[in-house]
Amino acid sequence: FALDTLPECLEAEGNDTDRRAQRLALPVIVNGRIDRPGDADVFELAGRAGDVVVAEVVARRLDSPLDSVLKLTAADGTCVALQDDSEDPVAGLNTHHADSLLRVTLPADGIYRLRLTDAQHRGGGEFAYRLRVSPPQPDFALRVVPSSLVIRSNAPAWPAVHVIRRDGFTGPIVLTLKDPPPGLSMKPVTLSGTQTMVRVGVATTMGGRRGPFQLTITGTATNAGREIVRAAVPAEDRMQAFLWRHLVPAEELVAQVLPVVAPKSEDKKPGAAVAGK
Repeated sequence: FALDTLPECLEAEGNDTDRRAQRLALPVIVNGRIDRPGDADVFELAGRAGDVVVAEVVARRLDSPLDSVLKLTAADGTCVALQDDSEDPVAGLNTHHADSLLRVTLPADGIYRLRLTDAQHRGGGEFAYRLRVSPPQPDFALRVVPSSLVIRSNAPAWPAVHVIRRDGFTGPIVLTLKDPPPGLSMKPVTLSGTQTMVRVGVATTMGGRRGPFQLTITGTATNAGREIVRAAVPAEDRMQAFLWRHLVPAEELVAQVLPVVAPKSEDKKPGAAVAGK
């Protein structure tokens, strides 16, 4: 299930050739379906040289079996861009990043056609998709790992905050701890436009055992004069088949405060020699 703020429309069936391409007015999200094996959905849009266009399929991330391929061509059939699988770090346990994402600068004024197909030439009633075609919508998402913290007054916890930037967003992001309980604090940290991960220190002035406490880390940024605030989703870093890593969402970010543990003194027998003496 997905929601968005952009205008939406339904795919007009029969749009399987360039001559019958469905005309789109950007920005738009098309709700469609590859409804039979070998089907293709073709869309037409007008553009000007230098325009940046983003085309993104959301299908596998909504549990559709579609393995999408996007191809953008000029009016004369010249291929401008082609994209199959695009990795999405916030897709959780989705082990096959089968959704497509194109971000292209149009080379000339004119008509362009966007073709959406299944990489394995499959189709059917369950092969649904959402296709966003729009100028870039700069944004970001945050994940904080791990989802549970242990803090002592002499040893802050250092969770890692991962940032996933969307549609070319490169602005700085300020991380803060939202409405922390008394005795817990985090100094604000700024992520530069090139950083994808940073560790933040969560400290306490509490003495004995306290908690658990539910915490929220937020990121604040500005794009084109618009403030963007996103909460960091608690997650765990998991490995798949000794290679791919997944940031698997958890229900909440919790912290437990523990008392300082004094170091144990070495047991000494009466009259025992001390090394170096």
